[in-house]
Amino acid sequence: MNACRAPVHQFGPGFIALALSLVGAATTVLVASSPSAFGASTSWTAYVANLTSNNTVTPITVATNTAGTPITVEANPDGIAITPDGQAAYVTNAGSDTVTPINLATDTAGTPINVGSGPAGIAITPDGTTAYVANVGSDNVTPIDLATGLAETPINVGTSPEGIAITPDGQTAHVTNYNSNTVSPINVATNTAGTPIYVGTNPFWIAVAPNGRVAYVTNQGSNTVTPINVATNNPGTPITVGPSSTTSPVGIAIAPNGATAYVVNAVSDTVVPIDLATDALGMPIDVGTNPVSIAITPDGNTAYVANYGNGSGTTVSPINLTAGIAGTPITVGGGPHGIAITPDQAPVAAFTVTAEFSGQSTSFDASASTVAVGSITSYAWNFGDGATQTTTVPTTTHVYSSVGTFTASVTETDSAGTSTGVVFTGQTVSNEGSSSASTTRSVTISAVPPTTTLPPTTTLPPMTTLPPTGEPHVVIKSSKVVISGSTAPVNLSCKTKTCSGRVTLDQPVVVKVKKDKTTVNKIETVVLASATYKLAPNGRATIKLRLNAKGLLVLKHVGKTPLHEKVSATVKGGSKVTKSVLVT
Repeated sequence: MNACRAPVHQFGPGFIALALSLVGAATTVLVASSPSAFGASTSWTAYVANLTSNNTVTPITVATNTAGTPITVEANPDGIAITPDGQAAYVTNAGSDTVTPINLATDTAGTPINVGSGPAGIAITPDGTTAYVANVGSDNVTPIDLATGLAETPINVGTSPEGIAITPDGQTAHVTNYNSNTVSPINVATNTAGTPIYVGTNPFWIAVAPNGRVAYVTNQGSNTVTPINVATNNPGTPITVGPSSTTSPVGIAIAPNGATAYVVNAVSDTVVPIDLATDALGMPIDVGTNPVSIAITPDGNTAYVANYGNGSGTTVSPINLTAGIAGTPITVGGGPHGIAITPDQAPVAAFTVTAEFSGQSTSFDASASTVAVGSITSYAWNFGDGATQTTTVPTTTHVYSSVGTFTASVTETDSAGTSTGVVFTGQTVSNEGSSSASTTRSVTISAVPPTTTLPPTTTLPPMTTLPPTGEPHVVIKSSKVVISGSTAPVNLSCKTKTCSGRVTLDQPVVVKVKKDKTTVNKIETVVLASATYKLAPNGRATIKLRLNAKGLLVLKHVGKTPLHEKVSATVKGGSKVTKSVLVT
């Protein structure tokens, strides 16, 4: 959108000459602005190119509809597009034949890039590698390699190229040629223009449906919108948006869900919705004077319209798209022209798993997941055993019916609808979906361990064996051991002399062994927990035995099913005492 050929039908050749003279007299100023709080990740930001005054771009915080500190660029900033990662904006400067990159983390302008004459529309490929700039004055399009910041060989198109839109698959750029009444398709792989597509009079702007099937072109001179079949490059039946004397369609944007296009009418000062399923017009929405361009937030709830005001306007109108009503205008710089909104970034998924035995509930927790703007509203779980579930909260459980190792995953969607897919309608990505919205974890499920069967009481060794008189004498005081985490506390006391040694929590196990060709039962002792100890004469202490791996497994559910086990304490010198205890 270029000052040299204004978006209002009242402006004719005289205005073009005046605008060119102003461009020639413009003084190039490039200063770094202060970092803006409006680049914070808690909200999207709309960036507005102010064409006629101060050579600035104004950031608007979408969450509060407040304008931030203007960013100084070069002469007559016209169009603007933002990279998919939301880190940089690129502004066409119609008066200096340059494009200015802006670091959106600090809202500071970088080194300008020289392009063609009177740069207007700009679009960035959905992969973020290349920007394409429509040069109204030189009848060509300049590709810019965004990795190097270098302009590439210009691509010749029709007369006065104004708007440009790239298909969501990144394969084709469509350029509106204002004074040729055509649209030039450019093969992005070869940067060559194809056969022009004839549309209406004075095609101004263009947008592409998110599914990539149809491009929509506003024809300022014939008050229509022409749909173009992207696969065949054939134009469809034009959609009339209003009477020829009171409409003048210029800007157009398509909602992220692809259901509705919104057309900006520069003379009637309105925005008209078009139902893209039926091509039916909705009720016009009144905005400011001489509106030019429009951008829609990634959640599809709000549109922002730049009110050019014949060059003297200073406002942007926010529109509640659900209600179809414009809100309080936001004051920006002079002659607001181009507008773009930072893309919504995909959630970063993360989750933990607490695995249980087969037949029991395994827990999943994705609370550690993050999102830049808004909140995560959907968690699509795949448990790896054929079962799936979608939740609106980050936690869930699942019962695995069999043992094995499973790959579980979660795929998240945020409140703007961003997940793994990209939503793109021509110039700036709306929803930058990413594989970061999905992640996997390996889950190992084991069988429930068999219940331990104790031998009859009569087969157990004697309950307590005392050492000879005069030797160190340790006494096991506990009759009940309560498991705490991974420890088993046991109370001991010492008589006569200093006692030191090792104390264990044991499980008698009956095993079958062959003896003289006969199978007999034999009692073996399995150590579940152990610790060393040292007590002064007549001393007492609680010794915390640490459970080993087998102990952790055997006693995992002891809170529900208490077990009868043994505590054994040895004393240096060879004596040993044992005692049966209840373990809970």
